[in-house]
Amino acid sequence: SNGLTFTNFYNCARCGPTRASISTGLYSHQVGCYELEPVEPGNNVYISELLGDQGYATYMSGKWHLGNTPDKLPPARGFDHSYAYEGCCGSFWDPEIYILESPDLEPIDYTVEPFHATDATTDHGVRFLKHHEENEKDSPFFLYLAYQAPHFPLHAPKELIDKYVPVYEKGWDKIREERWNKMRRLGLFTDVKELPPTSDAPPWHDEFAEPAKLSAWDSLSDTQRRDQVYRMAIFAAMMEQMDQGIGRVIAQLEDMGQLDNTFIFFLSDNGANYEGGPFGADGPFSGADLETMGSKDTRHHTGAHWAAVSNTPFKLYKHFNHEGGINTPMVVHWPKGLKRKGERETQRSHVIDVMATIVDVTGSTYPKRRLGHDILPMEGTTLMPALEGGELADRVICFEHEANRAIFKDQYK
Repeated sequence: SNGLTFTNFYNCARCGPTRASISTGLYSHQVGCYELEPVEPGNNVYISELLGDQGYATYMSGKWHLGNTPDKLPPARGFDHSYAYEGCCGSFWDPEIYILESPDLEPIDYTVEPFHATDATTDHGVRFLKHHEENEKDSPFFLYLAYQAPHFPLHAPKELIDKYVPVYEKGWDKIREERWNKMRRLGLFTDVKELPPTSDAPPWHDEFAEPAKLSAWDSLSDTQRRDQVYRMAIFAAMMEQMDQGIGRVIAQLEDMGQLDNTFIFFLSDNGANYEGGPFGADGPFSGADLETMGSKDTRHHTGAHWAAVSNTPFKLYKHFNHEGGINTPMVVHWPKGLKRKGERETQRSHVIDVMATIVDVTGSTYPKRRLGHDILPMEGTTLMPALEGGELADRVICFEHEANRAIFKDQYK
């Protein structure tokens, strides 16, 4: 309500390519990230490197997944301090997969403190901001806060899971209809006359080699329904846990007196995830096995039915260049710099625009050469005209992931 929501904002259909484009301001293919490959250094500069060159202190906490060799890790890509998970799909309950790289901070002993990756990501984001306030407050800062949640595997505290079980007991058909009705009340999708049908579940590995039609909730057995309720309850619990963490980061910025003067981008790296097939690959679970879903040593997906709910009213899912894969709204918050607040921005924009906007806002100089390498020019455009109520320049925006391809120009896709 105090920021600006971009309702027509686009990603690269999957986590790795999207993070590559956010970091570099380039299409992921230009930096060697086609599916989940690491970003190759040489022809690109990261936001962290660009701002570090401008005197910013730079911090990173959360999922990295942009390469795990020394030349591709956060310290080599301009981050002064980082707490990073280098991979993709590890357990949220395992502290060993996160690595602290900081000259000033000692690791938290998670044999004493309880560990969950979402809380640990928040802990270190807050720690870095406190460190900045105490030691480097005369310098501006950049924090890349990259939550792993709500990525597979579904892991959340039991008390939060139990809170959401009653919410999803009505099933995906009713919930999808309710979400659609709420969207209409909010004035979204006014040109869509009725809720489109759900997409099929596309092929996924050998377990689901053929596309599958989604099922009506009432056609499931009691055991299946209970299992499916738990899956979405865990997903929702993961979202609340992240939301609580963001609240802690916001509170720290308020304590520093910096919230109004901090430019915040908040977005997701892809649309809802159908991986796991229609029902989530494993199960259905019952009894004691049901009660332990989401705990350590479990590895569950939500599956395509709930992904269709999350993507209401779009077609298809993560991996694909239909809207369900690439359209995820973004919220921008910057009270001291925004001339608009509580509004929706419908002009089309893309993760490649994050770099260009930061260059514009900070007055930085985007390099043509850096460390002996020619740097590709930015592909994105600054979003500042939209933030000020103006129009963005006309342009073509392109997409490709796993041979799923799309081009946007004007009103055409």
